[in-house]
Amino acid sequence: MDISIDKRKEIVIYESFIPVIIGISLTDTVFGLAFVMSATSRLDIVANSINTGIPLIPRWVCARRIYVNLITMAYQLQGTLSLAVAIDRLLAVSIPFRYLKFGRKYNITLATGPYLLVAAGTITNFCTTYRDETLVSSFCLTLNALTPQFYGYMLLLRIGCIASSALIYVVIVTRVNKQFTQMEKSQVRIVGQSHQFHNIRRTTSTVGLSTALAVIFLLIPDLIKYFDIFGLQTNYITLLYSLSMANVDFNILIVAFRHKEIIASLKRIIYLILRRDIVKLPPKVFAATTINKKIHSNVYTSSVHFSK
Repeated sequence: MDISIDKRKEIVIYESFIPVIIGISLTDTVFGLAFVMSATSRLDIVANSINTGIPLIPRWVCARRIYVNLITMAYQLQGTLSLAVAIDRLLAVSIPFRYLKFGRKYNITLATGPYLLVAAGTITNFCTTYRDETLVSSFCLTLNALTPQFYGYMLLLRIGCIASSALIYVVIVTRVNKQFTQMEKSQVRIVGQSHQFHNIRRTTSTVGLSTALAVIFLLIPDLIKYFDIFGLQTNYITLLYSLSMANVDFNILIVAFRHKEIIASLKRIIYLILRRDIVKLPPKVFAATTINKKIHSNVYTSSVHFSK
C-alpha cells in the first residue's frame, strides 16, 4: 500500500503552498471583520456625539482596541504573505526539479516566516503606544491610532513586499512559458511529470492575477497615503481604505474560481495522508483486517450459494 512517487511529488508541490494560500484567505477574512468592527464602533461614537463633537482620547486607548490590532496585523500580512507566495512561485518555476525535493524545513520557514515578522512589528508598536498620552480622534483611524514611525514602517513594508512581488512575477512571466514548454516536451514520456508541471504553471498564473490586483488596490493607495499625493490621504482616507476591501472581494472570487485545482489537491493530500497513516498500522492489525475481510467475503459467498 505504498503511495506512488507521483502522488508524493504532488504533495510536495502543494504542501508548502497551500498553508500560505489559506493564510492569505484568513488574513482577508480578518481584515474584513476588523473593518466591520471599526465601522460599528465609529457609528456608535457618532450617535453619542451629535451635540458635543467627536471626542479626543489618548493614543494608548486606541492601541488596546481589538479592531486596531487586527487591522494592523492584517495590513502587514497582506504584504508579507504575497511576497512569500511570489518567492515560492519563483523557485517552483526557476528550479522545478529541486523544488520538488524541498523538505519540511522549507515548508515551515515559508509558512511561519511572514507571521514572525508581523508579530515582531506588532508587539513593538504595542509596547511603544502602551502609555502614549497623545490625544487623537476616538475614531481611532489607523493613521492616528499608530505612532507616525510605525505607521510609516507599516506602509513601507506592504509597499516593498507588493512591489517586490510584482517585480518577481515579471521575471516569472518571462520564464514560465519558454521554460515550461521545453520542460513539458522533454518530460512527456515520464508518467505524471507533465501534469505536475502544468499544475505549477497554472497555480503560478493564478497567484500572478492576485498580485496584479494587489498592485491596483493595495500598492497604489499605499503610495498615495505614504506620500500624501495631492492631499488625497486627508480628504479621501475612507475611500483609500475601502480599496483594500475591494482587494479582499476580488481575492474571494479568485479563490472560488481559479484555485479549484488547489482545493482539489488539498482534498487529495488529506486522503493520501490518511492512507499513509493506515500503512503505519501494526502488521497484526493488517492481518486481522485481512482475515475479517476474508470471513465476510466467505459468508457472503456462502449465503449467495445457499440462496440459490
